[in-house]
Amino acid sequence: NGFDLGFISHYKPIGSLSNWIQVNGPTWHLDSTDVESVVRAVRDWSPSVVFSHGMGNPEFENRISTHFKVVYLNHNYGGVCASGTKMHFMPWPRHCHWPLGPRCVARWMPMLCDGFNPLRFIRALKREKYRQELFHKAHTICVASMHMRSVMIQNGVPEEKVRLLPLFPTHGEPDQSPPVPRPQTDKVLLAGRLTRLKGWTHLVPAIARASETLGRRLSLVVAGDAPDCLRLAGLARKWDVPLEDHGWQNSTGITALMR
Repeated sequence: NGFDLGFISHYKPIGSLSNWIQVNGPTWHLDSTDVESVVRAVRDWSPSVVFSHGMGNPEFENRISTHFKVVYLNHNYGGVCASGTKMHFMPWPRHCHWPLGPRCVARWMPMLCDGFNPLRFIRALKREKYRQELFHKAHTICVASMHMRSVMIQNGVPEEKVRLLPLFPTHGEPDQSPPVPRPQTDKVLLAGRLTRLKGWTHLVPAIARASETLGRRLSLVVAGDAPDCLRLAGLARKWDVPLEDHGWQNSTGITALMR
């Protein structure tokens, strides 16, 4: 449509960037370039709008938002929870209904929001409060669910500034006819970014228990990458669940694994 598309990521993508996004402008990666250099380069390129999906460095996001119109798509609890889980774990695991703020300090220890390290918790609280500033600087905040919309409004974002954009499938063509019968593979596919909130900590023991109940050895096939890869592999070994790890996959790879 006549626009040039640039790309900024915290880490350099695995494999070729062209496998999953077509970029005809410059690209930057914060893990290999200092923040100030990237900010200067983006200012020189002068984009009309920045579509931010959240990055590990809130300082960079805030710097960019002072110079350009930012549309922020919040995928998780960044800026609204110090631990990123929106959970209390004592006396039993349950969802937290409070906004991010000073009262989190009082609840942290008795409700075990983020482990037992007070210094780590204070650093995380300051980081997410700093990230929250971006919500007020951004032109528009986009979310993918009514739940996240209510969370953003609860944390001080004006209601008229929050836009609901339900997620949609980005790959895969529907079959022209129903699939033909085929033998059971006894495989469970987990496709997506591997973080605790996606539920892999529940999936692995569930597969182990299902194998015992069914009398068949089920295996877990993983198509994804993220911080929790090694922990997932360790949990699979603990529960004796066979693991087939394909790493990050493009749309063609995901479709092949599904079929």
